[in-house]
Amino acid sequence: MRRNVLRWSTVMMMWIVIFMLTPNLTSAAGLHFPERDEVKRVWNQLQSMNTGLKAYDTEPSFKAPYEVGKVNQVMLDQALLATNLVRSLAGLPSDVHLDSELNELAQHGAVLLAATDKLSHYPEKPADMTDDFYNKGYQSTRSSNLSSGRDNLSDNVLDGYMPDTGSNADRVGHRRWVLNPSLQKIGFGLAGGYGSMQVFDKSRAESVNYDYIAWPAAEFPQQLFGGSHPWSVTLNPDKYEKPSLQNVKVKVTDVQSQKTWTLDSSNNDLNKDLYLNVELTGFGVSNAIIFRLDGVQEYTGKYQVDISGLRTTGGQAAVLTYTVDFYDISQHFYPGEMEKWNLQFSVEKAWSYETRTGTKYFDDENKPFIEKGSTLVPLRLVSESLGLDVQWDQADRIIRISDHKKEIVLKTGSQQVQVNGLETTVSVAPTVVRGVTFVPLRFVSEQLGLSVDFEDSNKLVRIEREYVH
Repeated sequence: MRRNVLRWSTVMMMWIVIFMLTPNLTSAAGLHFPERDEVKRVWNQLQSMNTGLKAYDTEPSFKAPYEVGKVNQVMLDQALLATNLVRSLAGLPSDVHLDSELNELAQHGAVLLAATDKLSHYPEKPADMTDDFYNKGYQSTRSSNLSSGRDNLSDNVLDGYMPDTGSNADRVGHRRWVLNPSLQKIGFGLAGGYGSMQVFDKSRAESVNYDYIAWPAAEFPQQLFGGSHPWSVTLNPDKYEKPSLQNVKVKVTDVQSQKTWTLDSSNNDLNKDLYLNVELTGFGVSNAIIFRLDGVQEYTGKYQVDISGLRTTGGQAAVLTYTVDFYDISQHFYPGEMEKWNLQFSVEKAWSYETRTGTKYFDDENKPFIEKGSTLVPLRLVSESLGLDVQWDQADRIIRISDHKKEIVLKTGSQQVQVNGLETTVSVAPTVVRGVTFVPLRFVSEQLGLSVDFEDSNKLVRIEREYVH
């Protein structure tokens, strides 16, 4: 196995994450992709860095007298980590590092954008800004990825530069700079919701051996690629002739459903969902084939991509075939990882409840209720929100609820219950109301060792469950 080393610094020490990479036989030659466990570890690290995260160590001023300020170091580290994560997912070296001079340059660019309050690579000079400050800012904006509307630099990378949707979808230039094989040094700036990423770098000493760079590629978290996102494939100019829109044809197959999309030059209309373009400008690397599928809300499972109409630099006809396997990273767990579940709702406002996947709504038949001091909830809520295994024997009206350690057996209408085979009694029996089975929440939760908190003042119920894989 080869290793790509992904480095990032924190305020107190240097953290190092090592991707144990294994070749993907259907992927681009010379590139290596991380295993799901390593991706999840980095993903968790990204999320954990949001706790207590602040934007600045020193606030910038984008009004006279202008001050460049200083972005919080943890935010810079998080943005670096996100950058190296996406590069690793494309099979590229994930050892890009922050450069202090590029950070300072990027910060000048972000302050200039905030001062003009306009997203532009060529902003005009504010009348009260010094020439030196403006020149540094202008140098940054014309040589960087830019963003607006976000206050988190890693979000700029994951939700802005890499999706590259909208008017950028015909060239995905931001993405291609981030996935430039020769990239080694980067810098970030942030001011007033404007972000700058110095990424026009080609200082990597060693060359990267690759045939093509695809996004998405190999095994890929579905959280990082939406149904409206454009796909892209960048051909190595040393191995392929410049592709031609007139010759290139793309076929994408949903392996499970066998639905196919076929694209050619007739699909070169950016205003339509089904879209194909060939872009030869040097955004990092030229020779880009860009395509977008229609009718996709979310990518799940395997998709096979076949691209024909290509020629190698030796003049031979070439066809690229590769497979992308989309998976839900929130449902992948590495050994020893703790999975957390949560449920919160008010029995006085039972029309909504909150779980780790967000706010959901009860219909009238599924609202929890209180009987004899016990809160009864729909059986479905227990299984879906707390990740418990639930079985319902309709013939005998028996309910089995279990985790990996305990099993509770209840019967509707009966206060007699079994917990791991031992008989006990509940104060309120499970019941069926309008076809919906309700169970006593506190009894089930406490017997399974879950944390249950009830605020009597507002009738708010909070339940948490932790499970180590």
